[in-house]
Amino acid sequence: MSDISISITYPINKPDELTVVSNAKEEQVPELLWDFIRAQMDKEPDNRKPEEREVYNIEITLNLDGDIFRSTSDTGNEGLRDGIIMDVAKRLEARLAKPSS
Repeated sequence: MSDISISITYPINKPDELTVVSNAKEEQVPELLWDFIRAQMDKEPDNRKPEEREVYNIEITLNLDGDIFRSTSDTGNEGLRDGIIMDVAKRLEARLAKPSS
């Protein structure tokens, strides 16, 4: 099995312009993001200072052989990363709920 990857580009002042690229089906991405957030629940708080940027980039990979998530980001702080991921999941759910024109 190949890994699932999700790449997020999130302009902090224009979040409606976010981009998400994934090899998963579009309708699966929000649930995968929520699964990632749930997997972070028992981790220690990250007290590092968040990076201040105009655009944040987050990469998430799910290893399907072991159901293990990995991530990289330029947020500087896991709390900021997770907040962005939650916002992205909500926005994607809203997009998917809108009827096609």
